Amino acid sequence: KSAGFKFVDDEERAYISLYNFALSLNLILDMVLTAFLSYRQMVGRGVHTADGRLLHDLETYQQILESYPMQKALGNTIYHYCWPATFFLPFVAEPLALVVFPHHVGTLFVRSMKGLDGKKAEKALAMPIMEQARYADVIFNV
Repeated sequence: KSAGFKFVDDEERAYISLYNFALSLNLILDMVLTAFLSYRQMVGRGVHTADGRLLHDLETYQQILESYPMQKALGNTIYHYCWPATFFLPFVAEPLALVVFPHHVGTLFVRSMKGLDGKKAEKALAMPIMEQARYADVIFNV
C-alpha cells in the first residue's frame, strides 16, 4: 500500500489511533472554546461566584474553572454535546443504516431480479465487512 503498511491489521490500528486522537483533540478544542466563550459571556453579564465575588475578579484559571458558574456552564455543554447526539443517536441509527436498510434494499433487489439466484443472490444479501473505526468511537465514548 502507499502508506507502507504490509498488513491490514497495522493499517486499521493506525487508523483507529489517529481517529481517536482526532476525536480527543476536537473535544479538547471544543471545551476550551466553550469555556472561553462562556467566561466572556458571564463576565459581560456580571455573574457572581457563590461567595459573592464577580467572575471577572477571579485571578487564576483554577479559580475560574472551579467556580460554580463555570462548572454549571461546562457541565451543561458536555451534557448537550453527549446526549443524545453522541451517546444515543449513533447507536440507534448505525444498525438501521448499516444493517437493516441495506438488507431490506438487497431483499427487494433480489426479489425483483428474476435471473438472480444462487451465489449471486447470496452475494447481494451478504453483509459488508464491519469497519474497525467503530472501536475508536466506543473507546472515545468510554
